[in-house]
Formats: sequence, structure tokens, C-alpha cells
Amino acid sequence: WSLAHRSLDIAMPFFSRMGEHPLTWLLLLGWLAWQAGKRGGTAKQKTAWWIKAVLTLTIAIGIADGLCGRLAKPLVHRERPPKIVKGVRVVDGVGKAKGFPSAHAANAFAVARVLHELAPPKPLWWALAIAIASSRVYLGAHFPADIAGGMLLGLTVGAVMVGLKRRMDGKGSW
Repeated sequence: WSLAHRSLDIAMPFFSRMGEHPLTWLLLLGWLAWQAGKRGGTAKQKTAWWIKAVLTLTIAIGIADGLCGRLAKPLVHRERPPKIVKGVRVVDGVGKAKGFPSAHAANAFAVARVLHELAPPKPLWWALAIAIASSRVYLGAHFPADIAGGMLLGLTVGAVMVGLKRRMDGKGSW
């Protein structure tokens, strides 16, 4: 029994590489600009909201990625599935770094947590994070536990960033 399918062999690499495409980030920046424009206040206040949103996302990704690649992966030192389990189906390569935790999952969930606070549609951010994270298992690049570890790390980083942003703004919500 296998979940492998030709259409998933196309879709999953797309989700896995979503963060590598400049268009993804341009669309997100545009979406946040549109959300800023819908907010009340002056043009200066809307611009300030947009800049804070972009900085919060950028810092969240930087911290999540850094904790994965520079701290957790070297400490845990777990190999990826094809190096441990015979016959693992690899669709699109697996990467050179160690497997635990998944930086894709950490980054995606850090972004989803921050975007959940910033702008609708909230379910879209979570669906994309789940698609990105699960694509890594489908592609043979990670074990499910690698994804779980990345998700927890990303959610934690995202929550800390949201909390810091709220504290700096001196209010309880965005």
C-alpha cells in the first residue's frame, strides 16, 4: 500500500520549494500591504504596521531556521530516512543537512503562527504550513518525528515573536 501518486510527485516538490520562490514572498508582501491598507489610521500608521509585520516574519524565519540548522541538527545529528531505512522512496532529493528537526516545518509553522495574528485567511496559513511540512515526509526527506520537532520549534518561535511584538506595541493584540 502506498500513498505515492504521479500528481503528488508534482505537487509535493512545489510545496517543499515554496519558500525558495521570490514570487511567494512578493505575493505575501503584497497581501500584507493590502491588509495594512484596510486598517484604520494614517498612511504613516499603515506603513509602520506593514514594516513591523514584515520584520516580525523575517526575524521569526531567521530564528527558526537558525535554531534548526545551527543548533538542533548538529546536536541531534540524526540522518535522513534514505540513510537509515532501506527502500525509502525519494522523489526530489533529500538535502545534505541532518534530518531532525525539519527546518521546512519549523519555518512554515513560525510563519503560520505570525500570519495567524496578522491577516486573514487564517486557515490558509495553517493549510500551507501543513502542506509544506507533510511534503517533506512524502518526498522521503524526513521522518514524521522530524516534522513534529520542526513544527514545535516553529510554533514556539512564532508565539515568542507574536508575544514580543505585542509587548513592544504595549497592547494585547495586533
